[in-house]
Amino acid sequence: MRFFWAPPSHPLPPRPPVGWLRAIRETLGMTSAELGQRLAITASGLRKLQQAEAADAIRLATLRRVAEALDCELNYALVPRQPLSQLRRQQTLRLARANASKPWPGRSCAAAALGCGIERRPCGRRDAP
Repeated sequence: MRFFWAPPSHPLPPRPPVGWLRAIRETLGMTSAELGQRLAITASGLRKLQQAEAADAIRLATLRRVAEALDCELNYALVPRQPLSQLRRQQTLRLARANASKPWPGRSCAAAALGCGIERRPCGRRDAP
């Protein structure tokens, strides 16, 4: 799996206080009854969906259905604040530091205690008993 990172070309606008669903519906000049009919739900049911979306409590599948009914595209993305390669490197360094003091196979306990970082891999030979 490949990941690409680019800083956002423009920040997303803040969510309207009434939520995106209601704001888009009203911008389109669509009544609650009209959108409810497209979704096969009551106007009261639509109000609940709009409130859930405004409160970050709507299910993704429901949001997708409403977007379709509004003739909108739903783009769902997690955008890292830093490039993934940088995050991976930071995590690798954290793990290396956390494991630096643990004895590994082929590393003497003295080397582990000193944290010298010199690794010796076992050559695969067995010492004679």
